[in-house]
Formats: sequence, structure tokens, C-alpha cells
Amino acid sequence: MKNLIFTISLIIIITNLSYTQTELNKDVEIIKPYKPIISDAYRYNQTPNITDTVELTKHTFDYRIESKPVKVNFDVAAIKPAIMVGEPLKKLYNTNVRFGLGNYLTPYLEINYNSLRSKSYIYGINLRHYSSHGKIKMPDDNKVYSGFSETGAKIYYKKFLKKSKVLSSSFNFARNSYNYYGYDYTDTISDKLLNKDLIEKQTLFLFTKTISLKSIHKNKTRLNYDVNLDLEFLQDINKNLSIVSFLHGNFNKFYKKEIIGLDYDISYAHAKIPTDTLNNTIVSLNPYFNKKGNNWRIRAGLNFYSNIYPDDVAYHFFPNVDVSYNVIDELLIPYIKLSGKIENNNYRKIIFENPYIDPSTTVTNSNHFLILEAGLKGKVSSNVTYNLKAKYSGVEDMYFYVNKFDTYSDTTFPHIQRPTNKFDVIYQDVDIFNFYGEIAWNKSEKLNFLIHGNYYQYNLADGYAWHKPTHKLTFTTKYSLQDKVLLNLDVFSIGKQYYVESVTYNSANKPVYNQQLMKGIIDVNIGLEYRYTKLLSGFVKLNNIANTKYQTFNYYPSQGFNALVGVSYSF
Repeated sequence: MKNLIFTISLIIIITNLSYTQTELNKDVEIIKPYKPIISDAYRYNQTPNITDTVELTKHTFDYRIESKPVKVNFDVAAIKPAIMVGEPLKKLYNTNVRFGLGNYLTPYLEINYNSLRSKSYIYGINLRHYSSHGKIKMPDDNKVYSGFSETGAKIYYKKFLKKSKVLSSSFNFARNSYNYYGYDYTDTISDKLLNKDLIEKQTLFLFTKTISLKSIHKNKTRLNYDVNLDLEFLQDINKNLSIVSFLHGNFNKFYKKEIIGLDYDISYAHAKIPTDTLNNTIVSLNPYFNKKGNNWRIRAGLNFYSNIYPDDVAYHFFPNVDVSYNVIDELLIPYIKLSGKIENNNYRKIIFENPYIDPSTTVTNSNHFLILEAGLKGKVSSNVTYNLKAKYSGVEDMYFYVNKFDTYSDTTFPHIQRPTNKFDVIYQDVDIFNFYGEIAWNKSEKLNFLIHGNYYQYNLADGYAWHKPTHKLTFTTKYSLQDKVLLNLDVFSIGKQYYVESVTYNSANKPVYNQQLMKGIIDVNIGLEYRYTKLLSGFVKLNNIANTKYQTFNYYPSQGFNALVGVSYSF
């Protein structure tokens, strides 16, 4: 039955489909183009609400931990703190004795005693003796006694006070003895000049006392100062007396970024000689300010001098300017300086400069009314430095050494000038041009070289710059071989100079000094020290190796080749 029904239904469907296909109209009539339209969307604002039908029950837990100690058989060792280990300090010895002996019967002795390391004080004692008792050969082949003696003692003390202050004091004693062994080689000499016991002598006794107080504040708001008082007492064999006192120092303080300061120097000289008693006072005040930038520095101020004599007072004002500029990182630093000064010339200064001066000589102060210098300095590398400069000085009343001439008469020649072996001074106004050069090469701690020299040109209205060499050049090198052998070499070159050979008088009855040329010289000195131990060493000094015959002053030739051999011991 079911199959019958299914068959009838299928026949009906097929029949309808056949009819439909025969009746389908295939013509399409388009009224207007089709426009698809999307209807507006509307937001559904209802918030979903979830109803949770499951209920949770909160449970309360109660628990506890029962701790029990655990035994551990382990002990923790303490760690020692780190310690900075510095270099060990070298052991110091407070006493050193040096003794030597050389040709020309030359003994040498020096004793030094110093305090050891201390943060609160430094003190020491120095004793020294150096003398010569031999003869030298003069240009006329005569041998004369040229001995000299220099003995000295120095005691010094320095105390580091609280509040950044340093107190220093020293006492010096010197006894120097010289012989007037020079004479005119072209003239007939008397026998007494060749007799040691009859040669005239000069002996000097010098006492010097210094005391100073200096601050070393690092705080820029504090005033720094340096106060020094020096007293000098000199007496010679003829009872000539010279007393000189100096009060000098500096005050300075930072003001904002600049330093303002004052240099001061007050000197008083009292000289008593057989012919006169002289007093000479010079007061010098030099206020200044110092300012510097990244590559430049300037110091500017004024030098004020007051030259006070018993019957006259003179005032002088000089500029004081020092400017430098670092062009290339310490490699090239040009600088220029402008200043002036009054040079204090007194008997103590002169006789130590030329021990053959006539004891009755008095010297006037010199006025350096203009000092101008310009130069270049810097570092070529970390161990090579240089300094080159040119300097001009205009000087009034500059003194020059000339032999003193005695006038005597006889029946034939009523006025004869005969030179003596003592010196006097004459004065000239002079323009000095000075060229200076210096190169230092510190190759290492064990080897270094230094060469420096001056070339001088003196322009005078009349005469020559007596006993002033045209140049002075020095080459020095030091070498240490494993700190066991120490070697030093010094080479000196001194240029030609003029001295007064004779004196004549012109029509105005003024003296005319006739010159003579003294040739330049080269001198070579070598020093060698061998350290046998840290305490004991031996040394050799060889001077004037070329055995050059040259004169320091007219009629006074120096010793030829001389050697000094000695030992040094510390304890």
C-alpha cells in the first residue's frame, strides 16, 4: 500500500514539472536599475544578566606549624676586611758624613744631621769646611800661594702649627778667608807677592738669622700670608762692618674668582768703613691682582719703591704685568712681562760677589727703570720642556768691576797710574739685551739632560761692560745605573770679556780706561759616586779636566785640573 502511494505521488510531480517547463516565459522586463539597500542597524541596549543559581559555602580552616630546630654541624668563619697595602717606607738615617781630599792640598768635610719623619716638625744641622792650600802657576811662570778657606754652620727648624700655619727659623755662620795673590804680570814684582806669609789676606765673618711665619690655608675665603725677617751681620779683617735687615713677604686672598695680593720688601743697610758711615733704606710695595681663565693668566699691579738716604728720599713707580696664554695644550705658551725695580747694592752683596774688592768701596743702588721680556715656553712631550725668551733692561748706575789704580809721583813722572790687585767699581747707564734658552729632557728617573744659556749685549755710552762675559752656557746630565753608580757631567762655556789694562787722562782731566780682552773658556767637570751599600759610598770629582787657564777676575787665574776623592757614610 505504501509503495502504491509513493508511485502515484511521483507520477504527479513529474507531470507538473513537464507542464511548467513548457509554459515558462523567458522574456525579462527591466523597469529601473537595481539598487541594493541595507536597512539601518539598531543597537541592542539590553545588558545581559546572568543569574547564578549555584551557592558556595565559605569554609574556615584552622592550622598550625610546629617548628623544630635542625642541628647543623657548620661554623661560619669571619672574613677579614680588605687592607690597602702601600709601598713600604724607606728607612731614613739622620746623620751623613762626607770627607774628601784633593790636589792643591784641598780638604773637604761636611756633616749633616736631620730629624726623621714627623708630621709636626723638621730640624737639622749642617757643618761644612772646604779649603785649598796650594800654589798656582801665573802667566809669568811664577808660582804663588792661592789658598782660600770656606767654613760654615747652619741650624734650621720648621714647626707645623695648628690652623694651617708654618713657623720656620734658621741660623747661619760663615767664616771665609781669601788671599790677594794676583799681580800685574808685565811689571816687576816685589818678593812679598811670592811669599805666602806676606800676601795680604781678607777674612769675612758672617752671621745670619731668619724667622718666618707662613699660612697654608686651602679655604679660598681665608687670608694667606708670608712674613719673613732676615738679619745679617758682616765684619771683615779690617773691622769694616755691614748690618742688613730685611722684612719681606706676601699677603693674598681670593676675591670672587681673582686673587688680590701685596708683595712687600723693606730693607735697611748700615755700613761702617774707615772712611764713612752709610745708611740705606729701600721700601718696596707691590699690590697686584691675579686672574686666569681656561687658557690664559694675567697678573697686573704696580711696583712702588722708596729709596731713603740720610739726606735724600727718592720715589719710583714701575708697572708690574705678567701675561701668558696657553695656545696649544701646554705645547706653546707665549708670555710677556713688564716691570722695574731698585737694586739694593750693599757691602755684603759686593764682597761675596767679588772677594778681591777693596774694603773701602761703597756701592750705589741701581735703578732698573724698565724690564721687558717676552718668550715662549711649553712641553714638547711629557718629558721634554723648553723656555725661550728675549729680555731688555734699561739700567741707571749699574756698577762694573775695574782694578783699582794708585797714583804715585817721582822726580821723573809726577803722576803715574799703577794697577793694584784690588778692585773698585765704576758706574754706567746701560741698555742690556739678554737672550735666554733652556731645554730639559727627563728621559727617565735615572737619566736627564739640561742645557741652558744666556747671551748678553751691553750698550753703553762710553767704555765697555767690564768683567761681564758675552755669554754663559751650561750643559748638565745625570745618570743612575741601577741606583748603584751615579754619574754627572757639567760643561760650562763662558764668553769673552773686557777688563781695564791701564788708565790715562784726557784733556778734561777725566780718566780714560784702556781695555784688554779676556778670552772665553770651556770647562768640563765630572762627578762619579759608587754606592757600595746604602750606607757607604765613595765619590770622585774631577774639575777643569781640560786644565784651562782662565781668570775669573783680572790678575786672578783659577786653579787648573783638580780632583777630589772621598767617602760618604750614613748612620
